[in-house]
Amino acid sequence: MKKILLSLAAFAIVGSSAVSVVACGPVNFNSLLTRRESDNIFKGTFKAPMTYYSSATTMQSEDSAIISNLVDTLLAGDEHNNYQGDLADRWASNADSTKFYFHVRDEISDPGNVPTWVDINQNVIDKVDANDMLNTMRYIFNPNNMSQTTFAWSTIIKNGEKLSTAIDQLRTKDSGKYNAKFDQNAGTGDETQKTNANRNIDRFILAFNVTEELDAAREKALSSITDEELLVESQAEGKMMQIANKPNEFANNDMVVTEGQEKFDPNLVVHLQKPTPYFEGLAAFLAWAPIPDRAVQYYQDWSSAGYNYASKGFENILYSSAYVIENYEPTQTIRLTKNNNYFNKDNVFIDKAIYSYTGGTDVSKARMLFEAGDISEVTFSPSDAAGWSKYVGENTENPKFEGSHSVTKLNGTTFELLYNFNNTDEKYADANKALALNSVRQFLAYRMNRSYIAKYYSEAMDGGNKTSKLVRNIFTSKNTTTVDKQTNTDIDKTDKERASIKYDYVDYYNDIYSSQYNNIPSPEVHPSDDKGQYLTNLWSSLGDIKPTDEQINNWKAKFANLSDGIDAYLDNDLIGVQAFLIMDDQGNETVAEADKADLTNFIKHFGKYEYEDLKAKTELIISKIKRDLKAVLGKESVTIQWMTSGATATTVNLRVNDIIGAFVDTQKDFGIANPLNIVQTPTTDNSEFSKKQNEGAFSIMISGWSPDFADPANFLNTVTLGGSFDAFFGWSKLFKKGEGGKIDFISTDVNEQKAFMDLKNRFQQFSKLMVDGDNEGVLDTRANKLALAELSGVMRSQFLLPIYAPVADKTPSMTYVDVFTRSTQPSGQAVYRLIGVKMLSKLWNREEYNKAKTKFENEEFSYPASYPRGHNGKDKLGD
Repeated sequence: MKKILLSLAAFAIVGSSAVSVVACGPVNFNSLLTRRESDNIFKGTFKAPMTYYSSATTMQSEDSAIISNLVDTLLAGDEHNNYQGDLADRWASNADSTKFYFHVRDEISDPGNVPTWVDINQNVIDKVDANDMLNTMRYIFNPNNMSQTTFAWSTIIKNGEKLSTAIDQLRTKDSGKYNAKFDQNAGTGDETQKTNANRNIDRFILAFNVTEELDAAREKALSSITDEELLVESQAEGKMMQIANKPNEFANNDMVVTEGQEKFDPNLVVHLQKPTPYFEGLAAFLAWAPIPDRAVQYYQDWSSAGYNYASKGFENILYSSAYVIENYEPTQTIRLTKNNNYFNKDNVFIDKAIYSYTGGTDVSKARMLFEAGDISEVTFSPSDAAGWSKYVGENTENPKFEGSHSVTKLNGTTFELLYNFNNTDEKYADANKALALNSVRQFLAYRMNRSYIAKYYSEAMDGGNKTSKLVRNIFTSKNTTTVDKQTNTDIDKTDKERASIKYDYVDYYNDIYSSQYNNIPSPEVHPSDDKGQYLTNLWSSLGDIKPTDEQINNWKAKFANLSDGIDAYLDNDLIGVQAFLIMDDQGNETVAEADKADLTNFIKHFGKYEYEDLKAKTELIISKIKRDLKAVLGKESVTIQWMTSGATATTVNLRVNDIIGAFVDTQKDFGIANPLNIVQTPTTDNSEFSKKQNEGAFSIMISGWSPDFADPANFLNTVTLGGSFDAFFGWSKLFKKGEGGKIDFISTDVNEQKAFMDLKNRFQQFSKLMVDGDNEGVLDTRANKLALAELSGVMRSQFLLPIYAPVADKTPSMTYVDVFTRSTQPSGQAVYRLIGVKMLSKLWNREEYNKAKTKFENEEFSYPASYPRGHNGKDKLGD
């Protein structure tokens, strides 16, 4: 899911140089509490002009914030962060979650209230139906449409990767399968060629949906069968997706429903390549939103179809959700107005949404805009010292200003330090082999004080503590997914009762960490690693090299907790021990004979944190690094480039200087020269940063990831071969998939292979665990297996270093939005949707806020995912 976050993209909180701030009179607490605002207009911000207008094309956060109110998805997140029916009113899966059934609303299920497509003038053009999901599949798999969402489909839907490969072969001249009829650039590449090539690719996709093979699909696509006949055949006999054209067409199915509920008649069937119990999250994700026929009618109106549909302008698209674009000026405003033909218009309480263009990095500007009445809400930033002091103070749960409140906005974003093992900048080529060394990456994690950066976002709320409250130790963010540890007999429990048996993925990770590292098994954990306790086996493999029980207990006291706000990496002895380990092809970790003496000495200081102990351990790791560098580079030191953006020269980059300085200066701390010289290399601006990022022209950099759907695989697949971070790690330039789950080298150079052997073996081990976890359909077991994979790739092998969460889950805010009517789901686009959201005419005071909060928390909304609800938020299946 190619949504790389370069900076925090929050909901209506960005500084601006394009929006004027004019306050009418002095702004004080009383004037803010008594100020009145319209309760049917939302005023937000956008920080970058829209790049595309179609949900099937863009993955940019700024685009999604707007498009989420222009087109509907099959399902949607509600204010209690459950999934409810949107365009679909019924859904279920088969037993192993490899097939999902939906009923898209129609005249039979919802007479007189069928979703429609409207144009910019709100003229009804067509009905939204199940076939529009097939339109999306046809659109995103056509590479000429330049969709950024293809990965979100190809890795999920059955035969998705196979279809993408087949189309590439048809368009690649030296593939052996090339056919000019599928190449829009063949011949003169004129408009006729483009139209015909896109139509042929579209027909091929429909045919492949039936045949599942390149040759048979190509033959069918180029046959005399009409477009309509091919469409009908693909709808009925599809192996990837099926669409019903008559009642009970798919009555013979393997749908599983909760006990006491009846099966329904589906008109959409989605076939998946592996068990995907989290598919509800994808069904609520914009990349999987239906699109109209217009987008794929290449042969009827090429100027409005394909890539043109997404890029030509907001006047060209059709709308299926609560709003249409009334006016758009790219560097000024986006104005949305209510769609009076929206099927769920009774649940739309905001008539207009006005987004003002913003830019710059002034953290105080959002507050100033709110004070001036230009935006509807602001979340206070700890880095806005004046605003924080004035409105929040020392107690974030009880802010100074009665009209500001600690509002839940579940954060799903993690920022991490990424290591590139294939820097294309020759000046820093040596860093590639250096970062491939396990000892180097472990030392970066062992010594790097991540709070230097995290405190930029948390200083004001840290209460003088040296460790930032936002330091993060796990890549996959908490709140990404929770598992309801309940049986079907628990269905009628209240939410409060059910909350006690909900388990966050982070809980699974902590359990795995505890059982593998701390030897404190949890009754909740079901380890899937047949090697058992990691520390126990580690000491056993080292023979007589083992710390005492007292040393281990001292270590546990400091590093047993992986919660946010605790630094479980800095000076962590286990990470120090891991610096001496090498991994073989079977995933076994051993110690080279040349390193055993140093490791023995290191373990003498294990669990001891006096100055002399820290100095001794640092010196021993550095000694190991020097030996490793000498072996692969012929020298004992190396320069590593840390790329930053010039756009943050006066903010985050200053903190990067601090963290680098503290890391490098072992001479000052211990009188020991550091063999790793890290240099910050800022780009001119964000544009150059993005360019170098995509080219892989860096050694290390900070990047961020926010989940698109509620499953830890959304984070962890970024680290895999071909994943969203592949170009950043350089995996595909170094490795390729071999047989039987093996990872093979691309280079045949023996010296190159030697330098990257440990990295290859570790990546192979992680990849095997990821495949095992990602193919698991039982949520409880899945979470355990994926946690084990993450532990392997992150804590043990240090492919990346988690740094911080940009905001806390509860953030002091001032808002005219009734926050208890809006979703706080950290994945997807639910937080941006205004459907069902209500505005306030004045700020709530503390008593009013707490009263609304209590009412919200006591609401009965209990239902498991297999009990879908209608758009009114009340109906259960079968009611």
